[in-house]
Amino acid sequence: MKAKARLYGTALPSYRRYRYCSGCRFEYDPKDYPKLLQPILDGNADVVYGSRFIGEPHRVMYFWHQVANNILTTISNMLTNLNLTDMEVCYKVLTREVVINLS
Repeated sequence: MKAKARLYGTALPSYRRYRYCSGCRFEYDPKDYPKLLQPILDGNADVVYGSRFIGEPHRVMYFWHQVANNILTTISNMLTNLNLTDMEVCYKVLTREVVINLS
């Protein structure tokens, strides 16, 4: 967890109010950033996770990959008491305060 906190802490210069993290292979569209940031700007969230499975068309997944993802996401939701649709999401936006508290 400390390594991930360091990663989020260095994602943008320290004077920025928000941290944005995406997949390291750049397979996601930067045009999605404003949609991810909007709930934070509206005061409705401190952290926003994207999802590959809701809102817009997505690429087709192999059947067993989808089954495994659903199982892992369900277990993750049970352990964290969250309601994510995609545990393996690569889009993440956090406020600076959340990043500081990760350390």
